[in-house]
Amino acid sequence: MSKTALLFCFFLSLMLFLLCPARGQNTIGIPMIVNYSSQAYNAGSQNWGMAQDERGILYFANNQGLLTFDGNYWRRYPLPNKTRVRSVAIGKDGRIYVGGQSELGYFSVNEKGELVYTSLMPLIDEKGKDFTDIWNICIFGNQVFFRAYRKLFSYDGHHMQIHEGQQWNFLGATAFSLFALNRERQLISFQNQRIAKAEGLQNNNVLCMLLDKDRNLWFGLDNGIDLALYNNAIQQIFPEGGDRNAGYASAIYNNKLYLGLVSGAYEVALENKTDLSYTKGVFRPIKGSKGQVWNFSVVHNQLFMGHNRGAFLINNDSAQLVDGSSGVWNFQPLPLKDGSQVLLAGSYNGINFYRVKEGQVLNPHVRAYFESARFVVQNQNGIWASHPFKGLFRVQYNGNGIPAITSYIDRQQILSQNNNKLFTIGGKMILLTDKGIFEYSDHKDEFIKAAQFEELNKVGVINYLKEDGYGNVWFTCANRVGVYDRSFKKGQIIFIPELNNKIQSNGFEQIHVIDSNNVLLTGEAGFFHLNYAQYKKTHYPLQAMISKISFVSPNDSLLYGGYARPSKVLPIDYAFNSLHFEVATTLFGHENTVDYSYYLEGFDKGWSEWGRRTEKEYTNIPPGNYVFKVRCRNSTDNESTATSFSFTVLPPWYRTWWAYTIYILTVICTLYLFYKKQQRKYKRQQQRKLQEQQNKYDEEQKRLQMIHQLTVAENERKISLLQREKLEVEIGHKNAELASSAMNLVHKAEILSRLKEDLLGFKETAQLEKGTKEFQKIIKLIDAELNHAGEWEDFARHFDSVHADYLKKLKENYPDLTTSELKLAAYLRLNLSTKEIAQLLGISVRGVETSRYRLRKKLGLTNEDANLSNFLHDVTK
Repeated sequence: MSKTALLFCFFLSLMLFLLCPARGQNTIGIPMIVNYSSQAYNAGSQNWGMAQDERGILYFANNQGLLTFDGNYWRRYPLPNKTRVRSVAIGKDGRIYVGGQSELGYFSVNEKGELVYTSLMPLIDEKGKDFTDIWNICIFGNQVFFRAYRKLFSYDGHHMQIHEGQQWNFLGATAFSLFALNRERQLISFQNQRIAKAEGLQNNNVLCMLLDKDRNLWFGLDNGIDLALYNNAIQQIFPEGGDRNAGYASAIYNNKLYLGLVSGAYEVALENKTDLSYTKGVFRPIKGSKGQVWNFSVVHNQLFMGHNRGAFLINNDSAQLVDGSSGVWNFQPLPLKDGSQVLLAGSYNGINFYRVKEGQVLNPHVRAYFESARFVVQNQNGIWASHPFKGLFRVQYNGNGIPAITSYIDRQQILSQNNNKLFTIGGKMILLTDKGIFEYSDHKDEFIKAAQFEELNKVGVINYLKEDGYGNVWFTCANRVGVYDRSFKKGQIIFIPELNNKIQSNGFEQIHVIDSNNVLLTGEAGFFHLNYAQYKKTHYPLQAMISKISFVSPNDSLLYGGYARPSKVLPIDYAFNSLHFEVATTLFGHENTVDYSYYLEGFDKGWSEWGRRTEKEYTNIPPGNYVFKVRCRNSTDNESTATSFSFTVLPPWYRTWWAYTIYILTVICTLYLFYKKQQRKYKRQQQRKLQEQQNKYDEEQKRLQMIHQLTVAENERKISLLQREKLEVEIGHKNAELASSAMNLVHKAEILSRLKEDLLGFKETAQLEKGTKEFQKIIKLIDAELNHAGEWEDFARHFDSVHADYLKKLKENYPDLTTSELKLAAYLRLNLSTKEIAQLLGISVRGVETSRYRLRKKLGLTNEDANLSNFLHDVTK
């Protein structure tokens, strides 16, 4: 046979092997399958072909056109004639070749990174256009072959050749040849594993399939698209086959795997494999186990089952009822001091105690009734049980009597309203509440903060704890699964985000750690098998992609399509300086495990916080050069390099070079015109200033002359004022002298009067009779001194000289005034007191008042309110 015939036969045998239904047993673990309905990708239901480019972007031949998927976003590109796309292939030149109904061509990337279609129909003559569908496309060498039912088209990049034939059912290629085979759609076998609707496909009508770059299998279905995550550390186990009931319990006993669901218990024999999910076999239901299964426990080398109907013992593939008084949650061995074997069971009503003797379970009906005991822990102080919202209970039991029950008094207020759970970690009793993680202190007989779980307290409210044989602590928090891995130096918290919102919750979680390669978790649908060792080692090659950049505007126009890196820095008009970025990574099936971080160089101060958002928007970006960068990482901290996109926001028209040129010319012209205007204005101002200066000079001369006159008048006034002040000073001085002289006279008169009185008194004595004549002479001399006639004339002369002939003028104005009245007027002008005036006039004070009255009458002062002193001061002016 020829080489071509041998290759043909080999390829035919291979396809028949892959496409025939599997006849052997399937593995108990099947890959996680992601379903994409037509509503999810918003296109036609049927998908006829698939391809993947170097960047990992997937292309689907869909009923409504070419469909693309980058891990986050689906996009659809219809053909010009709006027909379905039957086939797709990616050429060595990077073009995406498609075949449709009476249409063939290719999509290529334009300068904006968007896909644009080029039809090859113009290269075909009219006779060759009588075909219906292009069923598949094959790249062979430097040529592209398109298969229709009766025609083969070959395209070398410039010309199209047509190869006529009776019936082309299949087109395939090896490294050496091109050939055709018949192909029938059947259920698919892959790695000796059957994948069909029972395993999670949306339907069994598989139109095409593709093994992607991460070795995961894609199925193009008659209605939808499915992805089987073969290259994944997580598998699913469905013991019931087609049903998807919730899982609750698992155990390994006598080399069998036992799984408990809401519908009953199932078992399968295990093979000697490192990863138990690759065990081939069929689950069989355990007789008598129908109903809700809560727990499997291996106690005293026997397998017990906690069931809604009570406590069961699994023996010889059947369930034997041990106690049907109430439902049972769990089992534990209870060691006693006498060495007897006791089985402790947490039930719906409290705790049951069963004796085990020679493999037989005896039921003495010893029970501790209090509340439902789903969480039971033993320590040296007894048996503890927690109720989610009724608190903690302590049970003391020695095997000889009725158990003693006490309620825990929450002195520290650490219990929560609906989340109190007990576990054993590292030999210590651990309490979980909404207020944190606590451990029991035997010394203090109370719960204290668990310092060893400080990092877990930062995660949130922990709902479940499980310690494995390696010292790692598995936990659940808000429907998430994580492990506090102590194999690292400082311990590290690793989440399993693939299981988010898929596991059991509300206290029904169970994590069964068999070893590092086998971890079973109860799910809302069946069970999950996690190969934790593989999970930690798996580092998918991550690459962040910029899927799309559009302007934030009413029409949301496209700037960059994301299918190829731009060859140059893209300019952006200032009017569209608000951008919307969409990013993705082709880590298919793990979208919920990927975080993104963004940085707009030239705008942001640094990288943004990690988050699940696949969109980023910037508004009102100032003019300048920018580089948008994005990076991604998955749950195992596998981080990609940054992907960048450079662009320039152009300045607005009023900030361009030609605008600045116009501004400069405008400023120059404005300055010139302003200069000429100012020049003319300056001349007018100078003329006006000369005139103003002349006017000011004349006015200044007038002002100076006036100032001179005013200055002369002011000087004369000041001289007159000074003379007047000098005269007033002199008058004051003279008045002071007159006042002093008058006071001296008063004083002299007082002394002489007193002396005269003393001498007259002394004269009356008998001893002085002989000297009477001499005393008479002295008294006469004193009387002569007291006579003021001569002194008055001198006083009047001096007074008139000081006060401008005041007394003369007063006498001329009032000739009826006597000498005594003139004296009174002069003394009043000097502001002397009444007493002083009385002494000067030689009269009494009463006499002075009488004289003042007479003087007022002569002066014509009949008004009692008129002041005599003021009148005398002004009368001669």
